[in-house]
Amino acid sequence: MAPDTQPYVMHGLSHSYFTGKLQAYFQAKGLPYRFVEMDVADFRRCAQATGVAQMPQVETPNGEWLTDTTPTIAHLEASVSGLLLRPPRLLPISYRFCWKTCLMNGFGGQRFIIGGLLRRTCI
Repeated sequence: MAPDTQPYVMHGLSHSYFTGKLQAYFQAKGLPYRFVEMDVADFRRCAQATGVAQMPQVETPNGEWLTDTTPTIAHLEASVSGLLLRPPRLLPISYRFCWKTCLMNGFGGQRFIIGGLLRRTCI
């Protein structure tokens, strides 16, 4: 098989939130993958290959290893063609707007609720 038609190998646990997040991404993107339920031996093998003992871990068709869901999705969005499922990074409109927002949040936000509740219960 050519490297682009070989499936990715996803190592994880079926009841893991992060593994489910990655599986949903692979299914939505239409990427072929094979799921391997991690046991102790597979967990050790993946940790030796990557130097990190965590899950899920993805083995790419060309032999690279990816760990941690957010960097894995970012890597796949940058390297795999097709529909982008992650929006581009949004920058604030201006620093002046952010300053005003922070100021308004300081005066009208929830920052003073704790002090008010303490005052009500202590008096």
